[in-house]
Amino acid sequence: MNILKIPARLEDLNKALNIVELYLTSIGCSFQTMSKVCMCIEEIVTNICLYAYGDRDGMIEISYDMVTRNTEKFVRITLKDSGSFFNPLEKKDPDLQIPFMERPIGGLGIYLVKQIMDDIKYTRDHGMNVLIMEKKI
Repeated sequence: MNILKIPARLEDLNKALNIVELYLTSIGCSFQTMSKVCMCIEEIVTNICLYAYGDRDGMIEISYDMVTRNTEKFVRITLKDSGSFFNPLEKKDPDLQIPFMERPIGGLGIYLVKQIMDDIKYTRDHGMNVLIMEKKI
């Protein structure tokens, strides 16, 4: 398992994404899958940076590896932060029947993450938000 720790600041996000992209390339991940995985990481990390810590400094741990179940390979991304409790899986999906300009702001990114990833799990463990996302490669 590879572990990367970054400050919960948006300016550190691209560095983390570049490192994850290099890993995904090294395990033979297609460009399309890599783009989807990185978009999901970007969405969750951005939410952590903007909302989890309020005015205080914080860290985000990004773990990534490949797992095999039966004959299928998956990339597993685990995001951990010690910010405010937030389970994104409990966030109500937006009503896509409402015209775009009339929809309330927010929630679409998490909805897209739930649609893109093959499996997502959340736990709160010892004061940490732990989100585990998997995508078939």
